[in-house]
Amino acid sequence: MSGDAINCIWRVQAPPQHAIYLSFKRFQLVESMHCDFAHLSVYKGFVESVPQRVARLCRNLTDTIVMVDNNQALIHANLPSYGDGLGFLASVKFTPNCNERLVLGEGNERMSLTRHFSRRGVNGSSSEQLLCYFRASGTPGQRLSVWLKTLSLNQRLCRTCSALELIDGFDSNSASLGRYYGVVGNGSRFFSTGSDVLIKLTSELTLPLSSDIEFEIVIELAPTVCGQLDYDLRLNDTVKLSLHSGNISSSYGSVHCTWHIKSDQQLELQLVSLQLQSVSQVTGKCIDYLQLSVPFESAKYFCGRSNSTVLYLSNDFDLTFHTQDQESSFDFDIIIRQKTTCNRTHNALSGLIDYNIKDLGYCYQDLLVPQDYFLTLHIYYLSFNAAENNITFNLTDLMTNSTIRSIRSEPQFQMDIDVYAKTNALRLLGRGAHMLRLFYYATPRQLRHGCGGNINTLEGRLMNPNYNNRNYSECIWHLISPAGNNFQFALSEFNMGSDVNCPLDYVKFYEVEPDNSEKLRNSFCGQHEFQVVRINAHHIKIVAKKSPNFDGTGFHIDFSPSG
Repeated sequence: MSGDAINCIWRVQAPPQHAIYLSFKRFQLVESMHCDFAHLSVYKGFVESVPQRVARLCRNLTDTIVMVDNNQALIHANLPSYGDGLGFLASVKFTPNCNERLVLGEGNERMSLTRHFSRRGVNGSSSEQLLCYFRASGTPGQRLSVWLKTLSLNQRLCRTCSALELIDGFDSNSASLGRYYGVVGNGSRFFSTGSDVLIKLTSELTLPLSSDIEFEIVIELAPTVCGQLDYDLRLNDTVKLSLHSGNISSSYGSVHCTWHIKSDQQLELQLVSLQLQSVSQVTGKCIDYLQLSVPFESAKYFCGRSNSTVLYLSNDFDLTFHTQDQESSFDFDIIIRQKTTCNRTHNALSGLIDYNIKDLGYCYQDLLVPQDYFLTLHIYYLSFNAAENNITFNLTDLMTNSTIRSIRSEPQFQMDIDVYAKTNALRLLGRGAHMLRLFYYATPRQLRHGCGGNINTLEGRLMNPNYNNRNYSECIWHLISPAGNNFQFALSEFNMGSDVNCPLDYVKFYEVEPDNSEKLRNSFCGQHEFQVVRINAHHIKIVAKKSPNFDGTGFHIDFSPSG
């Protein structure tokens, strides 16, 4: 069916002891959140209510099957006006109701599913087409081990006759664990990624190739390596998540863990170390990954190798770890805690500090990196308590105990302050400075102050070093994030001088490949209005070069993840 707007309801009645299912040869509608625009809903029985709803379909779902598991069904197509080529074509079929639900739990950790179906119509057995759904569910948080012990169907291999398929979950888009058409003896063992498995048996009864169907499938609760899955963090609570492939038996199969983290305050996630497979050369997506899901935001994926990446997050998120197969080698360590604000030491070579505190007492942050580095800071904003006067925010060199910058509380709210320090150890101290957001990075001492460095944060700002004799320089920054991420760059200020000097004064962006080869992606010189540049790579090299005759004012380049 396709065309103009329609609103149709069909009620379908099958014979007793039968089930109804819909087989969609074509299904393509406009995709919308929660399928609230154009959709087709299927209900068990003739009452149109949410508890009875079996499926609510939208978007492209061609070759989808919906099992009603009842001999009565109501089908409601609510399709506002939509474009050419959209619509659906479905067959409504009846099958003997052979569907079953299997529940495993405490005291019932293992069961054997042994079934026999005669295809000859003898002794009251059915010679009709079959579609049987065996839904197995385990304890939430525990996977299922599925062992296809024996299987006999079809007199010889026939891919249009009978088939048995194991599916990793109940959703229509769940992955297939295996599909079988012949005889299996002492077959394979599979592990689900979640706590549900669907076993689907189909028989098209293509005689004389069809034969009796027999199988035995052993299902049991599998041990989990995920540990505790739900955390509610309070002040001073710390969650440490670690998984190492060397500590897990190879027979365990693929790993899939989802942790739910919540708190009454914003959270901080530190990716201490990450060693996973990198992105696929075919799809450009992560093979094994950590997935970060925050409400109302696009999911972020992390793979490859990374160290010391820090993320500030909302107070509620899911973190999922997934490996594609049991041969994967993986290793990661993660620390999650409330986003603390005061009296902390930061040792990473780059980082973000972001806080908004109610306690207006003294609050310090120490930046301490190795001695062969300088520190560069960009303060996005700094806000003082309006109730106090004559207060300051001081940046102190811990090596000499001298103040290198003092920011007074007038005006109360200040933005965009750049600091190029000649030290590797700084203390940020302020009484009454209750809001602060800054980005910092370390530059090797053999380079000019702020002129380059390796940066592991997913966002920050690169600035043209603003001090005497800054010309005739070549600054090189490496932005390195976990694989699976891309960057976008906002050229908020960009003046690299006269166009005639473009061969000498420029900023270039390179994509760095895993073998450390480089590919030029963008080059800018002269003067530019605000613009955003997106680069689909997780390792970017930025080169800013200026000649002795540089006559520009420099640049501010903000970087952040690209969706």
